[in-house]
Amino acid sequence: MVFFMVCNLLLEKTPLFPRLAALLEITSGLALAKDTLSPALFMTMLTFGGLSCFAQTYTCIRDTDLSFGNYCVHKFLQTSIAFCLYTLLFYALRFSAV
Repeated sequence: MVFFMVCNLLLEKTPLFPRLAALLEITSGLALAKDTLSPALFMTMLTFGGLSCFAQTYTCIRDTDLSFGNYCVHKFLQTSIAFCLYTLLFYALRFSAV
């Protein structure tokens, strides 16, 4: 987690920084990206968890019988489903308010 926070500090001056920050590390990344992401994308990034989440999970399961590949597939599937649901939800809320 500290590694990804340091990466966020190094990328701070790049134009795409807020969105990259959310991809790298969720705790500080979403705080930095909150003004540049749509609500649906913000919630999707929360579901994704950032690359830091993948690194931490790998560290915990590398010496077990659990498959990191399966974890990645399921995490991406979960994120995709969340994106679709959040997009539909925020789309429906936007038009119901009109």
